[in-house]
Amino acid sequence: MRAHSATRHAAVIVAAPRSCADAAMDALDLGANDVLFDSYGAEEISFRIAAQIQHKKTNDRLRATLQAGLDAAVTDSLTGLYNRRYALTHLSHLFDKSLRSGTELSLIMVDLDHFKQINDQFGHAAGDAVLCAVAKTLKGAIRASDLLARLGGEEFVVILPDTSADKAQGLAQRLCGLVRNLRIAAAPRQITASIGLSAIGPDRLRTGANPHFEHLLHEADQALYAAKSKGRDQVSYFTPQAA
Repeated sequence: MRAHSATRHAAVIVAAPRSCADAAMDALDLGANDVLFDSYGAEEISFRIAAQIQHKKTNDRLRATLQAGLDAAVTDSLTGLYNRRYALTHLSHLFDKSLRSGTELSLIMVDLDHFKQINDQFGHAAGDAVLCAVAKTLKGAIRASDLLARLGGEEFVVILPDTSADKAQGLAQRLCGLVRNLRIAAAPRQITASIGLSAIGPDRLRTGANPHFEHLLHEADQALYAAKSKGRDQVSYFTPQAA
């Protein structure tokens, strides 16, 4: 029961005759919460069960509090996406995997255009509604194996393992169009995004480029600002020649 996820935290009371005391002790070693020997009566059974139920409720609350704390440490409270801390840790692991195995890894950075104007014109509640709508839209367009996170403010990142630059660019163009077509009642104006893309694959890995995952992040950021400088509402792909 302790080994199975569905019953791991159940309260277990073992009833046994005193002649089986050794077996009862073994049950406690295996995870039983309490032992009742053959001298027990209905009142004692009721008391023991009530005590174990109360004990389990207390432990359930403690586990829920711990899980909430863990979720808060890696989750953006507004959008429900992963936060910057988790995204960078995840990217670091995937980057190291790509270095070891020579697999492709792509990164898409999404930044909403003129977001401050939305807050100034319609209020911060409208800005929050825009962020949540964009988060939901982006999440609905990616694979289960991809990771979407809010880096902060109006900036998001999509981490794409085992994905070539060409495929990532196709997705980035699609995301750009999805954001452009969003209509949000709280902010009745067009929402657009500038998107930067960077990637590594066998060719770049053989050159010794990108010795650290932060370089990939920096390249996507450079591409993002290139998209901004070209007029926004578009995708820009980082190339080493353009750096």
